[in-house]
Amino acid sequence: MDAMLPCQRFHPVSLLLLTGLLVLGAGSCAVKPAPQPETLRPAAALPALTPPRLVLLVVIDQARGDLFDRFGPVLTGGLARLNREGVVFTQARHDHARTLTAPGHASLATGLHPSHHGVIGNRWFDRNTGSLQYCVEDPVHERSPALLQGSTLGDWLKDHEPEAHVHAIAGKDRAAILMGGHAADGAYWFDDGTGDFISSTYYAPDVPPWLTAFNERKVSDVMFGQTWEPLPVDMALLTQPVVNLDEGPFSTRFPRALGNRSTIPGPGFYSDIYESPFLDRAVFLLARDLVTQEGLGTHDHTDLLAIGLSALDMVGHVFGPDSPEYLDTVLRLDRELGELFAFLEDHIGGDGVMVALSSDHGVLPIPESPTLHGEPGRHFTTSDVTCLQNAGRHLTDGLSQGDWLLSDGYLNRDLITAEGLDEAQVERAMADILEGCVAVEKVWTRDELRPEEPSPHPLTALVINNTHPQRSPDLFLQLKPGVLGWIGRGTTHGSPYEYDRHVPMVIMVPGDAPQQVNRPVRTVDLAPTLAAIMGLTPPDGLDGRNLSPWLIPSGEEQPD
Repeated sequence: MDAMLPCQRFHPVSLLLLTGLLVLGAGSCAVKPAPQPETLRPAAALPALTPPRLVLLVVIDQARGDLFDRFGPVLTGGLARLNREGVVFTQARHDHARTLTAPGHASLATGLHPSHHGVIGNRWFDRNTGSLQYCVEDPVHERSPALLQGSTLGDWLKDHEPEAHVHAIAGKDRAAILMGGHAADGAYWFDDGTGDFISSTYYAPDVPPWLTAFNERKVSDVMFGQTWEPLPVDMALLTQPVVNLDEGPFSTRFPRALGNRSTIPGPGFYSDIYESPFLDRAVFLLARDLVTQEGLGTHDHTDLLAIGLSALDMVGHVFGPDSPEYLDTVLRLDRELGELFAFLEDHIGGDGVMVALSSDHGVLPIPESPTLHGEPGRHFTTSDVTCLQNAGRHLTDGLSQGDWLLSDGYLNRDLITAEGLDEAQVERAMADILEGCVAVEKVWTRDELRPEEPSPHPLTALVINNTHPQRSPDLFLQLKPGVLGWIGRGTTHGSPYEYDRHVPMVIMVPGDAPQQVNRPVRTVDLAPTLAAIMGLTPPDGLDGRNLSPWLIPSGEEQPD
């Protein structure tokens, strides 16, 4: 285990000029300028809120901002309670362009944009090694937050109260690690090869005994030999359609089998669990054991438990956000979250738990599905693929023979220098070639992303917020709205468009009045807001702001 003190485990936030670029995937709707948040008066002017004994941070992977509007009429559990009793920020958006799992979780936990916390994607090209770098990869511990360049809410809590307990659980390793931060007592995630929850030696030489005991229960095995059947739901209550899209002659619908024809649970079965709502079920069961075994919420200080619910993302990628499978995953999540709330009230007391919920990103509807709502959408075609594939060759034709691209979007700067060429001109030449492809909306060069003189394009600020000087590529490629960047089934996210950036955000504080806040806020605002309620002092230079003036007792004056 790393013997360094928690405050020594992370790098200081870089405030260098933003000069690198990112490559972006599919879009989902019309281009809109990023709304500017309003200025709030200082929180000190309002009554102080009592710090809770436990802060529960829930991040749903791939939950769109219309979650409560779409599914609210059929929700009866934890999501329904948050919508009913919490402060619901209906206009919360990620303020960066590459809306992926790792950047989203890191921004929620740190209050920083990817340009400052350094996690610009799930992976990026490392010019020093000449290979792709996974966001939580660690040569010593295999997995750790070493590449996260900002501190998290959990780090601030541990710095304020070293005895505080900070833990994170998720289906995905990057979700758990980036939410937990550098000083977490533990981060745990699902291994889809064994069905166990595992961790990293970064946190301790061995997993705690209670986790070993939990894994021995094989909680996912209860589904072996069972089928995934949908929960009953009154479809007539839904305001938007839920549809089965034709998957061809070999399509399968409910009930769905989990695993292959093996007579015992194995990797095929656990891989299917990983792509079903039963992944979240295992996460919720582990959360209960962790709360009990670690005594979370029973101390004289505030503890933090971060939970990453990854199942919706796995299901949404395959079946899309308008599918019965997506709906059933939401319904099961809603039920499990309600049961967790009841469990925490029994063990801690309802007045001692603060809950915050958001999402790392939204999702593009499957291209066949948006037509149901009158929106354009299409898959990549063969000509789309070949146009992008030929871009590098066309650049070589205009210059000279050589490997001008090291990886997608990363130019060979050594070759450019050796040939006596101007980097900005080579970037512009490649951008012009790519912008000639029908599926491409725009390609940014580094010159267009200078903070002192940025491009006038309405999404430039989002691209700048996703640009890191050492890690970002030289070209940021954005597809047209509604274009899915591959041939085949399923869908994805990763764009600066509305469906990908707009996410739910709710804070439920004991004793606070429920309300809806319909003004623009950003996901980077969540961590500093929670810190203010917890009585913590975040580091200087955060991109997010404190929204606690909106979290005021019933009867008090609303912020201007």
